[in-house]
This record gives sequence, C-alpha cells and structure tokens, in this order.
Amino acid sequence: MVYDVNSTTISAMAKEAGCEVDALGIIPDDAGLLAQALGEAASTHDLVLVSGGTSKGEGDLLPKAVSQLPGSKLLAHGLALKPGKPTLLALVNGRPLVGLPGNPTSAMAVFHVLVEPIINAMLGAAEEGALTVEARAGVKMTSARGRRELKFVRLERRCGELRAYPVPTGSESVSTYALSHGYIDVGEGVELIEEGEPVVVRLLR
Repeated sequence: MVYDVNSTTISAMAKEAGCEVDALGIIPDDAGLLAQALGEAASTHDLVLVSGGTSKGEGDLLPKAVSQLPGSKLLAHGLALKPGKPTLLALVNGRPLVGLPGNPTSAMAVFHVLVEPIINAMLGAAEEGALTVEARAGVKMTSARGRRELKFVRLERRCGELRAYPVPTGSESVSTYALSHGYIDVGEGVELIEEGEPVVVRLLR
C-alpha cells in the first residue's frame, strides 16, 4: 500500500506560506482524466500543485496531460536540482502549474526552492529572509558538479560549536525530512565541503 503523504504535507506548507488550499484528491492514471482535472483546477485557482507523474517513464502522465490542454505551455521539465530533478513547470489557462516529484523529500525540497518564491510573488509579499544559522560541517560532504543540491542535515553542538551532519538520504523517505533540522544549499559549482568548513543551514519551519 502506498500512503498519500504529499497532499497533507504540501497543503500544510502552502497554508503556512499564506495560501487558501483546496485538496482536490487523487486522479486515476489516465491522461485524459488528469488533463480534465488540471484544466478545471486552473480555471478556479491561482496556482495548481500536482504531486507525482512527473518523470519521463511510460506511466508518468503529467507531461502528456499538460500537452492535451489547449493553450497550455510547458516551461520546464527537469531541474538541475537534487533532490527534485523530475520537476515540471507549466502554464495552464494562464495559471502556473508546478508538478512536484512524487517522492516526499523531493516534493518538499522543491516547494522550498521553487513554489514558495512563486507564492510570495503572486501575493505581492516581500520574500521573508530564510531562518538560517551558521555552523561547521561535522564531516566531509561531497556533491556532484553541475547541479544544485540541498543537503539535509541535523545540528549538534560539540565542543562549543554548532556542527552540521548529513542525514541519510532517500528522496522516497519521509524520515530524511523528519530527522533534519535544516539543509545546506550547495551551489552547482561546489563538489566538496571539508570537515570543519563554515556552512549556512536554512532551518526547516
């Protein structure tokens, strides 16, 4: 059995960001039905968030459903981001649609770096400064050059200093997010963070 974690968590995050949220339920694996649901949602809402179906496999129907909608425009499919690569961004009826990955940690990561800024822009709200703390890397951390990576970490105070330790990752695992105090936003050009190197950790609310 696959539990629907994302609708609850993403709805809560959207409400915290200032949105009124309608959870529209689970759509069957049918591109036509999905296209119809997306069109109806975009005609009555300012922003549409979809979780799952964003990869490029045969059973991932969101790109196909978007292409069936008259006047829709696919803006991006795939980001240089870990976790969160199979993200889709489109316009439907002039409304932004964000296809979040189905994996929980990926979905929540994309919400932080992409959806939250979109919401702030739509609300005309000045983007609040992220809650951050300065720490030192507790261990050596590596990252692949050419993509942005969110390193989820837990914080511990050792010898009078705040240290950041990576949480075992797995984009399909809710525990990665649940066990983290925050994340380090590692830029595309960074391949290595040495143990003891100063880092900035964005705290999860």
